[in-house]
Amino acid sequence: MSSNNKDTKPTNQLTFFEKQRDLLISEITVSMDSVLTNLNALNRSMEGTIAVGKEFDSVASLWSSFYDGLSQVEQLRQQQTEQPSQEKQNEQSDHINESNEVSAKEQVSLQEVEPTGERESKRGEELQTE
Repeated sequence: MSSNNKDTKPTNQLTFFEKQRDLLISEITVSMDSVLTNLNALNRSMEGTIAVGKEFDSVASLWSSFYDGLSQVEQLRQQQTEQPSQEKQNEQSDHINESNEVSAKEQVSLQEVEPTGERESKRGEELQTE
């Protein structure tokens, strides 16, 4: 029976370790309650912030459509300014092609008019001058 007396302690006689453990456990419990309370407050604050952000969705989409419309207008203006300049370039190249065709036809007609002997003599003269 003496062993039974050693195992059972009276409830008012706690060791120093047990007292310190109980004290630390109670402090941890208070701290965890405080953390839980602060996390709940943070959660409510974040929900409020998200709600305010969602209120601006319609305004953001309105501005987005406004800027999209402006960019489309700008693209149309650029296309309109590019088309006349391309048409002018095409006209200029057509004019140059026509001029080249006319000068080629003139050369052919001149060659047809000159007798072959004169052409050969001119070639000989050109070779001698070089």
